[in-house]
Order: sequence, then C-alpha cells, then structure tokens
Amino acid sequence: MQNQAFCIPTCIPSLKKALQTTSLMEHSSLPRAPKLEKVLLSKAFFFVCRKVPLALRRDLTQVHRMETSLETVALFSLKLAYEEEGLSPILRDDMVMGDYQKDVFELLVRRGDVETIQFKMNECLALAMDALGGVEKPLGRELHKLSTDFSEAQSLEQLDQPLLALKGYLKDIL
Repeated sequence: MQNQAFCIPTCIPSLKKALQTTSLMEHSSLPRAPKLEKVLLSKAFFFVCRKVPLALRRDLTQVHRMETSLETVALFSLKLAYEEEGLSPILRDDMVMGDYQKDVFELLVRRGDVETIQFKMNECLALAMDALGGVEKPLGRELHKLSTDFSEAQSLEQLDQPLLALKGYLKDIL
C-alpha cells in the first residue's frame, strides 16, 4: 500500500520533463506551457491520489483526527491551568501552546513516537490536575484515571480511545 502513496513525488518530475519536451505546447490554439503544465500536473496528482487504497486514506484521516485531538486536549488542559476570568482566552496560536500545536503532534504521530506524545500530554494533564485540586478532589480523581489509561497505551492505536475520553472529559469540565 505505501508504495502507491510514494509514487506521487516520483511521477510528477517525469511528467514535468515530458511537458517540457513536447512541441504541442507551442501551438497557438493550445494553452500556454505554464498553464497547461499546471492543469496536467493537477490532474496527474488527482489521478495518483485516487489510486491510494481506501485503507491508507482512512489511516491518514485517523492520523489527522489524532493530531487534532492531541492539540485539543493540550489546549483544554492549559485553559484549565492558566485561563482566568476576565482575561483574554487562551487560543491555539498563543505562545503557551507553542510546544503543543498540531504541527508538533503531526510529526510525532507520523514517527509513531508514543512515548514523546505521552510525555507532552502528561505535562499538560499535570497542569490541569493541579488546577482541579489534585487527586483528592472528584474531578481530579477522574482526570487521573483517564490520564493513567492514556499513559498505559503502547501504540498509536491504543492511544485513540483514552485520548477521545480525555478530550470529552476536559470539554465537559470547561
């Protein structure tokens, strides 16, 4: 499956070379070379993307959902820890979110680096736990239980359900 996904970068240069050597682009009734090249490249890219197996496309969708969920859990945790009444809210592009943005999680998910993902999330969840009063309080106990489930995962697939549970719980608290 992955071989088909990797053909995109290799076929486009050969298509560009073929477009540069063809003499049909010089005819006045045809679109000019740059426009024709752009149209043909987009069609070639679309054709190649359609050839990517459905299972791989689902995997890419799940990766995107996981990145977004990781960023959302981090945002909700930091909101609990740092956001105060009357001040401007913490947003995804704020400085405090620098190490927890979707781009960072995208790289970690693509690498399959479960330990670093768990480390980054545990940093945020520890801040949220302190804001909720620790494990002595009911909200803190539930967050601790959910974060323990997240920390015990051994693979990206095992992270999915605990992550969605954390996201839902933190959303409900906020």
